[in-house]
Amino acid sequence: MKIYFFSRPLPSHTAADLSKIVEVTERLGVQLMVNAELAELMQKLCGIVLPHESIFTTLPPLDDVADAIMVSYGGDGTFLEAVRRLAGNQIPLVGVNCGHLGFLSSIPTLNIEEALEEIVGGNYVIEKRSMLEISGDFPVRPPFPYAFNEFSIQRQDTSMIYVDTFAGEQMVARYAGDGIILSTPSGSTAYSLSVGGPIIAPDCNCFVLSPIAPHNLSMRPLVVPDTTELQFTLTSQSPNATVTLDNCIYQVPSNATFRVAKSKKTVFIAKFQNISFFDTLRNKMMWGVDPREK
Repeated sequence: MKIYFFSRPLPSHTAADLSKIVEVTERLGVQLMVNAELAELMQKLCGIVLPHESIFTTLPPLDDVADAIMVSYGGDGTFLEAVRRLAGNQIPLVGVNCGHLGFLSSIPTLNIEEALEEIVGGNYVIEKRSMLEISGDFPVRPPFPYAFNEFSIQRQDTSMIYVDTFAGEQMVARYAGDGIILSTPSGSTAYSLSVGGPIIAPDCNCFVLSPIAPHNLSMRPLVVPDTTELQFTLTSQSPNATVTLDNCIYQVPSNATFRVAKSKKTVFIAKFQNISFFDTLRNKMMWGVDPREK
């Protein structure tokens, strides 16, 4: 079995944690594959020099992925970067959290040894997660025109922007304010949640339209089927606006139009059977916790 470890160099990484990854994978008899940035950090912090064949920059196109899994080792930002590195490859992805909140990377670093043992033992299930595919008036086409969490259009300066939004041939609304977010169920606990969007269970077949600081206070988040193709046309007194695909930011002209639909590419998430979405949600959101109790 191959375990692809992906991470960015983060201050939270310690020599002890990185050494444990190597020790545990050797004990379990699996082939450890590490991205070049993490391999360099391992050498710097631990003095561990991995063989060249254990370091990857891009993933090979695998026809049989039954014996491979990728571990995102960081926060949710690292997880999103891992999705881009996979680029539609069907290798399952699991997130180990060294960051802060970590909805996507839900396994604590302290449990990494147990998590690796569960992976090798095959004690996980695969969940299919949808992505957005975006096309439109980018000055330069993004290298990965997909979003796992959300697509957003935002004002770039103090000028309010207007976003004419269509679902298929039907106009939804003209959103006036700071912008709009189109979220997948996976992204409903990210940016969309921070602007008042609903939390959506990941197996729901829908998207969420969430206005950002709307000028009209009656504007509310809207759930639409994920079979809907949406079109956004923005106007602003400012010459430019900002578009994001997850945590990738692009400057676009103020009269740009974008089309967003469910992608044919799927992300395969490895989930341990003893950790449900609702467990993660309850723990991260501290639901049911009385702040008066110590």
